[in-house]
Amino acid sequence: DTQQISRLAATSQERLLADARQFLGLLAQVPDVRDGSPERCSAFLAPLLARYRAYVSLAVARPDGTVTCSAQPLPAPVNVGDRAWFRDVAARHTFVVGSYEVGLVARRPTVIVAAPVLSPQGAPTGVIEAGLDLAWVQRFATEAQVAPDSALILVDREGTFLARFPTIPGRVGKKFPGAPLIAAMLREHRGTARVRGVDGVERLYGFTPVDTSDGSL
Repeated sequence: DTQQISRLAATSQERLLADARQFLGLLAQVPDVRDGSPERCSAFLAPLLARYRAYVSLAVARPDGTVTCSAQPLPAPVNVGDRAWFRDVAARHTFVVGSYEVGLVARRPTVIVAAPVLSPQGAPTGVIEAGLDLAWVQRFATEAQVAPDSALILVDREGTFLARFPTIPGRVGKKFPGAPLIAAMLREHRGTARVRGVDGVERLYGFTPVDTSDGSL
C-alpha cells in the first residue's frame, strides 16, 4: 500500500512536470515573450500566473541571465546567470528541472523548471522559467486521503527536503542525505524500508523516483 501511494505521488509530480514542459514550450513561442518589450511580455505573463496555481513565478531572462520579463513586479534588478538550471538550459537548449531553491523572483521555496527561448531561426535569445509550487504535496495527500499518522515526503536528487505532509516547521530546504530514510531513497531509488524518518518516528516507507526526463527529482 505504501509503495502504491508513493507511485501515485510520483505520477502526479511527473504529470506536473510534463505539463510544465509543454506550457513553457508554448510560451517560448509567443511573440510577446520571444521578442516583445519587457512591458508587453510581463503584461502577458501576469494573468497566466494568477490563473495557474501550480506556479509561484513566471519570468524570462536574457542570455546573460538578466531577468527582463516577470509576471510579478521586480523590486530590484535580478540576474539568474549563476543558477545551475539557467546554465543547463543555455548549454543544452532543452527543458531542465532544477533543484530546490528560494526563487529570486517569487522569494518562495520552489523547484525551478526552465526552457530555452529561441528565435524563428533557432538561435537562443533567452530562457523562460517557472517556479513550481511545492504545496501540491499537501493537496495530493488530502485528495488521496492518506491514512492517519502517515507521512508523505518529497526530496530532490541531492537529499534536500522539498515538502512533507503533515508539515514540520523548519525542515523545508534542509539537506538530510545521511538520514536513514533519505539515504535509502537516494541509494535504492525504488522500494520499501522500515526506518526512522527525520521526525524520529519509525514507519514502513515506500518510495519511488520521479522521472524528469533528464534525471530523477
